[in-house]
Amino acid sequence: MNKRTADIITGALSLIFILLITAFLLARISPSFNADDSPETVTAQSTLGIQHPPGYPLNTLAGKIFDLLPLGSHAFRSNLLSLFFYAATALLLFLFAHRHIKIFKNFNLLFAVLLPMLYLFCSTPFLQASSAKGGIYTMNAFFTVLLFITLFNIKKDNRYFYMLSFIYGFSMGNHWQSMIVLLPAVLIYCYFEKIKITTRMAAAGAFLFMLGTTSYIYLILRSTGAAVYTWGDIKNFRDLLGFIAMKQYKPDIQYHGAGFSLGLWGFYIRDVLTRQYPVYIALFSLPGIVFLFKKIKNKSASFIAAYFCLTASILVVSAPLVYSDTDWVMKPILTSSYIFLSVFIAAGICAVVDKIIKTRVASGKTAQIFIAALLFLVLFAKSPDYSRYYLVYDYINNTAKSIPENAVYFNEGEMNAFGADYMRFVEKKDFIPVSTPLLPSEWYRTRLKDMFGGSLEFPPDGTRGTDYLKQLMALNSDRGIYYSGQYTGEYQSFAFVPYGIINKVETGGLPDAPRPELLKMYSYRGILDKSLAYDEFGEYMIVKPYGMRIRTYGDMLLNNKDYAGAMAFYRKSSFFNDDDYVFNAMGECGYYSGDYSGAYKMFQNALKYNPNNVDSCVYLGLITARQRDFNASSEYFNRALAIKPGDPEILRLRSQVLGGVR
Repeated sequence: MNKRTADIITGALSLIFILLITAFLLARISPSFNADDSPETVTAQSTLGIQHPPGYPLNTLAGKIFDLLPLGSHAFRSNLLSLFFYAATALLLFLFAHRHIKIFKNFNLLFAVLLPMLYLFCSTPFLQASSAKGGIYTMNAFFTVLLFITLFNIKKDNRYFYMLSFIYGFSMGNHWQSMIVLLPAVLIYCYFEKIKITTRMAAAGAFLFMLGTTSYIYLILRSTGAAVYTWGDIKNFRDLLGFIAMKQYKPDIQYHGAGFSLGLWGFYIRDVLTRQYPVYIALFSLPGIVFLFKKIKNKSASFIAAYFCLTASILVVSAPLVYSDTDWVMKPILTSSYIFLSVFIAAGICAVVDKIIKTRVASGKTAQIFIAALLFLVLFAKSPDYSRYYLVYDYINNTAKSIPENAVYFNEGEMNAFGADYMRFVEKKDFIPVSTPLLPSEWYRTRLKDMFGGSLEFPPDGTRGTDYLKQLMALNSDRGIYYSGQYTGEYQSFAFVPYGIINKVETGGLPDAPRPELLKMYSYRGILDKSLAYDEFGEYMIVKPYGMRIRTYGDMLLNNKDYAGAMAFYRKSSFFNDDDYVFNAMGECGYYSGDYSGAYKMFQNALKYNPNNVDSCVYLGLITARQRDFNASSEYFNRALAIKPGDPEILRLRSQVLGGVR
């Protein structure tokens, strides 16, 4: 078989492999939004708008192409973009390994198959392939592999240098932060390989790099045009540079100290070992790094530098919210790093197999395919299913249902703000969304006037701070003012009335009654039968707030001594957010309605979630005293006093029920 025929066969097998994987993933991707910035991403792509800094123009333009496909919802089409670049990255990884990392005498085929397979079934890239916002990161991974393919070909032909320069510049239009940190890896490879770059080459490369970045011109064109959704005001080149540099976020950027960064590294390592890859397969990366360094020193040094720079960039410099129980913040940005980790793991597996298996039969292609198939089954069995990720769409759709036509909806939080914009500008719901945290920005107030100047009344120029928000609410109170369930008290001083899962703002006149009956129109599919799927971000941004909104009505009924009604709301709330608060509240309902046995169980459940719940300890002390178990009652009261020493109310109750007991 000649080389050309072999290449054709390799290409055909690669295409079949990717098509099979894509078909498998199509059945598992989200039909709608994931719990991230996806509503904003879809809105920008569908309306050709501008996403938050640095704008991601390349992602927006590519997303618009996919949005034109007559397939499913706008969100699903955006998810297809993410899946496309995910699968394309896997194909490039196969070709990359097959052509550029031939390090085994007998197991090069196994290595070339394992590498894309490990990346495909890595937890974070798998999730990003199912998310509209994840398309930014799967596209970035695609450019990362393409960059290294061109880098490793420079010695063969200088034209690859020019190709690399353009690709590098072009990739900056997507997620430049993750691409710029790869520069040390590029320079290390060029240094060790002694690649000579003449002044003429450097000048041409710089020109091609700048030519590649011209996708950012889109941001100026759309900002000054008639885009219905824009983030920021970009009138000139200076504004553009500030937007790309994310100057709006500079107050929030935090450079961690060594101790905190090491703690994040520890979390990252645990996450890689236990969650990113199944059954501790990631441990094979250690012999893989050693083996690679022995076989291809220069290339492996470049891989290691790229991996270290990518991970360090997010673990050392990040937003203040990044800590171990909000790992959803940093995981997506690390998507490209798993390319290199997959290289190390695949090399480690093949090196170990090569060490163990010595016979010609065992090292043949049939045996390699069998080993790859075995690992595929392990990865397949552990792979998640995102086909029931519709929680975000249900949440923002339910919110839109709560808002009367032509009302003004003030909102906070990613899901509330981006979801409201999606409903208004893509699904054309008739309400006016206002993002409260952005009101201090001049560009945002200008945008509101441009969009809704004929509908809204605005405070006089020069009004600043919370006064602007208060006056904006007061001036438009006749339309109906509503606020998301999540809000910051410092932004306003008006009273709220619970209105379904949002709030109605009382701006004067007779207060409205709470509207718990609105909860009946909401979708809870997948909650009661436990079939709903969501990630950490979904739990933090939607599930728990959902439960807390339902709990609000339980609190109101409990205060009005409607214990049966309150219990019904608390039970529904527990499907979303089962913590010590809701169990303690259900215990109170049982206690005051005379169901002491049921109340006892609820208070015990509350203590399982939070052993320091003082109220539960006190109520258990009261219940056990009623049951004449004074020893247990004394223990519960003492436990409460250990948490709140000298509390007069606890002392009074203990004296009341145990005062005559010796």
